[in-house]
Amino acid sequence: MTDGAAARLMSPPRGWSLQATARRSRSIPCPTIFRCCFADGGLVPHLKKRFAKERNKEQGQCAEHRP
Repeated sequence: MTDGAAARLMSPPRGWSLQATARRSRSIPCPTIFRCCFADGGLVPHLKKRFAKERNKEQGQCAEHRP
């Protein structure tokens, strides 16, 4: 695989960028240490947190929706 093909496979969707938050070595980036953010630097909402909030609303567990 050429470097260009590898770069295309690793590139994020248009309008997004990946920021490395590597602690050990910056020479070997691991996909699990990336966080998604918009191209302007704003962070993308975390999917699990968003789904948890929706589930809590449905079950009436958050402060706004308690009976």
